[in-house]
Amino acid sequence: MALTDIEIRNAKKPGKLTDGRGLHLLVKDGGAKLWRFNYRFAGKYRTLALGQYPQVKLSEARNLDEARRLLQQQVDPSEKRRQDKVAGKVAQVNTFGAIAQEYLDRLREQNRAEATLVKNSW
Repeated sequence: MALTDIEIRNAKKPGKLTDGRGLHLLVKDGGAKLWRFNYRFAGKYRTLALGQYPQVKLSEARNLDEARRLLQQQVDPSEKRRQDKVAGKVAQVNTFGAIAQEYLDRLREQNRAEATLVKNSW
């Protein structure tokens, strides 16, 4: 049985409202309505969080093409999301090498002795 937008808006009782093919809406005690996608990967039961209703609409939650494609390729969607998140953080943060190079450039601008530059670069 597929969910309708009216059923979702009227849901007050805590529990799960199933939409089908692993998608369900988790209704919490405080009234939060959270989209979840259940799947099996490597013989284990896993859940992928998709967002909160109404920020994530029913049609958006049903669009699980990417997650299902990853599963067909034997890639865990939760792990892929986690790796993408870490890669994004690493790309945003200054690396140690970049900060060290900036420090050495400042030393050169201050006309430090060659021995100082060599020691600091080492």
